[in-house]
Amino acid sequence: MNLEIFNSSNVASIPAGKPTVRINTKAGMFSFSNTVAHKLKLTHPTYIEFAQDKDRPEDWYLVMASADNEKAFKLRFDKDERFNLNSTAMARKIQQSIPAAKELNSFYMIVSTEAIEIDGRKIYALITKSISK
Repeated sequence: MNLEIFNSSNVASIPAGKPTVRINTKAGMFSFSNTVAHKLKLTHPTYIEFAQDKDRPEDWYLVMASADNEKAFKLRFDKDERFNLNSTAMARKIQQSIPAAKELNSFYMIVSTEAIEIDGRKIYALITKSISK
């Protein structure tokens, strides 16, 4: 028998209190942690879009959108005080572009809380290198 032992020292995890998004590709569910909501000052309603770097397709960004942007995703505020949205197509597009996520049905990644501003819009990096099950 050749056993490989897994424990907290060799299994990646994201500590509680970190600004994260959980993506479930089967349900198409994006769940943003309370820390993301607090740090990004999300309010109800909040509208977002996603952006992908064409030169580095594994790099993704969360783009704050205005309420009059009819194509933006509208975040729902649930009973657990989390912001969620559903889009199976978007979840799978992100999953398939990130090598570490290709075989995962559900994964977390850290959301940057430092915005960059382009054309007057706040953009936050999704830290794809932080992916954890």
